[in-house]
Amino acid sequence: MLSFLTLPTRGSTAQAAAVIDYFKRFESGSGSVPRLNVTLRPGLRLVLPGFSFSSSPAPSSFDAWVQSGRLCHRYDPDQTFGRIIVQLRRPLPNAIDRLLAKIDLSSDRETRAVRYAYLPALTGDGERVPRWRPKYFLETWLGHWTSEKCYRERKDEFRLSHPAERERKLALVDAASEKQRETWLNALTSRIQSLAQALKGLRPRVDSGDYLLFSGGRLQIDHYRERAVEQLKRDQRRAARPAFRDRFLTGYVFPPVPSFRGAEALEGWSFDEFLDSLCDTISGAIVRGRVQNKLVLVLRDKAEVARVLRHDPRAMTGPELRQQLQDNWPDLESLLLRFHE
Repeated sequence: MLSFLTLPTRGSTAQAAAVIDYFKRFESGSGSVPRLNVTLRPGLRLVLPGFSFSSSPAPSSFDAWVQSGRLCHRYDPDQTFGRIIVQLRRPLPNAIDRLLAKIDLSSDRETRAVRYAYLPALTGDGERVPRWRPKYFLETWLGHWTSEKCYRERKDEFRLSHPAERERKLALVDAASEKQRETWLNALTSRIQSLAQALKGLRPRVDSGDYLLFSGGRLQIDHYRERAVEQLKRDQRRAARPAFRDRFLTGYVFPPVPSFRGAEALEGWSFDEFLDSLCDTISGAIVRGRVQNKLVLVLRDKAEVARVLRHDPRAMTGPELRQQLQDNWPDLESLLLRFHE
């Protein structure tokens, strides 16, 4: 096996140039390379194959088009981000819940903690279905699907509302100065002190020391501030990570369709089942009166589709539609690849 080769600098320079040219052709990212067969010196012949290549090859079949697509999942950020968690010695009594709301604290009795949201709630977090999803994605049992081309060309649209607000809040954490952290710490301190006072005023009486850390009758506020500083710095590190930033700003993740390797042996988890679930969604949507999805509209309304299929898609089941799309992919490819335009 040849692991490296020193090209001649004398004599066979034309052959050396041919070898260099062979590999330079790959710089374009697409094209073709002719077969190379050169003798570099007596007893040394170099033979390299010829082939065509592309950095983003067009799918060769309906199955390949679906396999190369993307899934859409809602991204729910870690509930600790933007919140400082104050660990208690025991769960708070129910009688204090009303007071907690007044001082912007929330109780988590399962973890014996209260939370302070130093970042306000994000607008749009309660959005159920964004407008773009029914237009460009179709439901499957693995998530909502769209093509890779659609995702690449429209991914800037695929996000929750109010992106500028999300950007501002993430930047606030990412670029937080010592002064900003001190402001958040002082706000937390005030709330812990209010909680201690509220516990003392409860009837029947309770011992504040059962819930918060006291020493010599004094609330150990530095204990809570030190732990809060660690949480604020951890959030700052996370805000600087590109993967976290992208998910936080969009509110969604778009993983590739999995390869399903070895999954064919698992009933209900094969690629065939995935295709059937996609085509069932398409066939069900086709017969509806009001359709938003652009792929469904292409299959239902384009006269060219009707001519190719020779059957009304509205009369097909999911498996029947799948078979038609597989059999007629060469004639439908250009339409389906552009469904999102």
